[in-house]
Amino acid sequence: MNKKFTNLLVLLGGIALTTSGASDVATLHSYEGDVAVKNLAGETIEWPAVGTTDPASCMSSIWNGSAFGFKRLDDRRVAVTGTSGWGYRCDYGATRFNRDRFEVSLGLTDFTRGDCLGLSFGAQGIYNGEAGQLLCIDIVKYSFDDRNDYMICLNTGSASGKNHNENIAGWSDGSETWLDSYAGAVVNAPDHVLTIGWTIEGENVKVYANDYSVTFPVDELFVNLTGDFCVNFCSGYQAGERHFIVNYCVDGDDMEYYDEENGTYYKVKKQVTNFVETCESAVLNDVEDFINIYSLTEDVELDTLYSHDEVYLRRSYDPALNKLQEDAVTSFGNSTYIELLRYYVNQLHTLTSNLDDEATLLEAVSKVDMINRIKETIDTLSLSSEEESEINTILTTFDTDNASVQEAASTIYSDIVNNVITLMNAAQTLEEVRSAEVAYNTISTTFRNYMPAEELEVLEGQLQTARDTFVAKFGSVSEESGFVSGDRIRVVEGEENIGFTAWGSSSTGGELASGLLYKREKLDVIDLTVNYTVDHFGEYVINIMANPTFFSAADDPSIQNYKGFVFIVRDMNGTQASVQPYLIDGTCNRFFDGQLSQTDLIIPREGDIEFKMSVEQVNTSGIIENYLVFSFNGIKYETPLVREFEVLGALEDGKGYFGIGSQNGVTENPLAITLNKINNNNVTADSLVNENIQYSPVVYGEDLTHTIGETNNLVIGIDPRLETGLKFYMDGELLTSGDHYTYQRNTTLTLKATYLNTLTAGEHTLKIESNKGITEVKITVQNADVGGDETSTPTTEPDTSTPTPDTTPDNPTTPEENNTGVIVGATIGAIVAAAIIALGVVYLVKKRKK
Repeated sequence: MNKKFTNLLVLLGGIALTTSGASDVATLHSYEGDVAVKNLAGETIEWPAVGTTDPASCMSSIWNGSAFGFKRLDDRRVAVTGTSGWGYRCDYGATRFNRDRFEVSLGLTDFTRGDCLGLSFGAQGIYNGEAGQLLCIDIVKYSFDDRNDYMICLNTGSASGKNHNENIAGWSDGSETWLDSYAGAVVNAPDHVLTIGWTIEGENVKVYANDYSVTFPVDELFVNLTGDFCVNFCSGYQAGERHFIVNYCVDGDDMEYYDEENGTYYKVKKQVTNFVETCESAVLNDVEDFINIYSLTEDVELDTLYSHDEVYLRRSYDPALNKLQEDAVTSFGNSTYIELLRYYVNQLHTLTSNLDDEATLLEAVSKVDMINRIKETIDTLSLSSEEESEINTILTTFDTDNASVQEAASTIYSDIVNNVITLMNAAQTLEEVRSAEVAYNTISTTFRNYMPAEELEVLEGQLQTARDTFVAKFGSVSEESGFVSGDRIRVVEGEENIGFTAWGSSSTGGELASGLLYKREKLDVIDLTVNYTVDHFGEYVINIMANPTFFSAADDPSIQNYKGFVFIVRDMNGTQASVQPYLIDGTCNRFFDGQLSQTDLIIPREGDIEFKMSVEQVNTSGIIENYLVFSFNGIKYETPLVREFEVLGALEDGKGYFGIGSQNGVTENPLAITLNKINNNNVTADSLVNENIQYSPVVYGEDLTHTIGETNNLVIGIDPRLETGLKFYMDGELLTSGDHYTYQRNTTLTLKATYLNTLTAGEHTLKIESNKGITEVKITVQNADVGGDETSTPTTEPDTSTPTPDTTPDNPTTPEENNTGVIVGATIGAIVAAAIIALGVVYLVKKRKK
């Protein structure tokens, strides 16, 4: 049950308090019964200086190593000193916690009114805005020192658009507020100890802070916290250092590990205590007494502990063992080392009877290492001839057994390497390539150094040859494909598709990231379809970028060099994945500034996926605008709507370079995806551009008729296909904006009645021109008497007023691929409400591409 901890990352914060309040007295709530972890009465703590690290504590500073100091106090508690300021981060180890059961206990005796300590649950050290904070709890000292009240603010994290100190509905009734009217639950903390946690029971989760608790549906509280997580602490206090104690920070597995009766930690602690007490009371009459006590080390299972716990218990174990050895050497001289040598050689000899078992072989290897260290010490001693003879006799047995160990270890390492060589040489399919890559990256080198040097050199030479051939064959995509690929990828190209397995992160930017980037041509976002299959899930990203590059998740202005759309797909629950969309444009100073919404799309984790982008017109309360629509497997992302000008802010011509690749992947479990079709073309085709895209402006609606003498403007709906700067001609004459027409929101052309009344009765040709195409439609101008002479002139003077009625249809429809229509609205007087004219099909005179 080893949890080995390394350095991590964090987030959070707080600001000064401005209001006050009170709450009922709470009782200390702790898991699995009473645990003696309170700040002990009358205890004097020598707080660590900032910048102090303690290997017996799994806690560490993030980014700025001088921001915090740590010291382990006892079995569970860690004393922490933090510098003043907002946003400094430290974390509770590089371990991951399971969300089914969690609890953290804190001692906050040093906090003053307005101080905040943030708890962030999620990825390692990601900023709040990067959507890595999947659950957030802020703790604010709510009263002056004569009371122990704390406000607890709970929200579902930055991936849901929540800020610090902003509560999920139902956590607090809102009667207690602080600062900008943020509300939280105020609890009382006896001895300034806060115990915060949750327990999942079926479909619900109970969250508590001391005696205050609320039950939520699991999916409501953990909308973002879908898997395991890291725990981060963030400072939010004012001038001067602050001290606090982390009494413990545990999930369900840790609770079992630290159980005082049956847990691993206290079991090993008891073993250490017994050994230390035995050493302290030992009377060594002869060297056999020493060996008998020394043999008790076999019963101390330090290697089953979390690494920081092993360091902590060794602070008493190692001095006791060293003193025992020193006393033996003082009393018995060289005999101490000779008997230690004999002790381990005898153990090794017993193990060599079953070296086919890998676990036994591992134990035998450890004995060999110990014997070699003892031999090194013996080599420094002045020995008598009798002692030398005795040692040589012992080593005769060792040499024989050591040869057996080396042979067995050599065989296992050789088998491991040869298996990898076989996998790499035989690989053809994507699954086989991925398996070979995983096997190579997970070669166990435990037994490597036990192989004879010459044999090792030959074996690893064969491995390198196979590796070179494997990488040359699958290490990159072909130039003919139109794609480029990075170093952390293996590619399998078929006749119709391209599969790849990748690790690392595409968010490093550049064109050689962990994925495939299509550089041959830009693809249109007005009509883009990508069909792919997730063969082995790993967090991945899809890009549509203005320049031929993957995006960069930089948190500085360099992100402004990476414009486009980014879709990050993350695991949710083992069967589903969530899609987080980002729009990176000139307004973004950091990558996560571009997150479009805090509501994710939920898609299958693996299997066939269809990703689509298009531009559609939407009528909102009579206002028509162009919006980007994108979907996965037919599920549209509709909130918020991405407007046309936002699309053009990222992709000036409405086109981008397509990329797909790994995001935060590891070599031991890489992503595997097969790209099948893009725009219904096999991805191996010479071009992936959709040939059926119509670039000419699209006109929709039905009645393009104006009656001479009326004051109604003629309103025509237009989809410019992401083009700006359209020109309008009537019968070949260029129209002037303001005089003849207005063009609003890049969607609505209004021909003024004052202009239309100057035209003769009959059919007129309206030409709409963009940089990509031309569309022509017929306008009918008629006299007031429809049955009269079509060539007669108007009998009334045109109305010179230019009202701006709301004449947009309620439900405009996007025309079919090769069909063009028109919409017309009529204004009946300056004070009359807009009249909506039914949609229909208009006669299309001419439509062509430039």
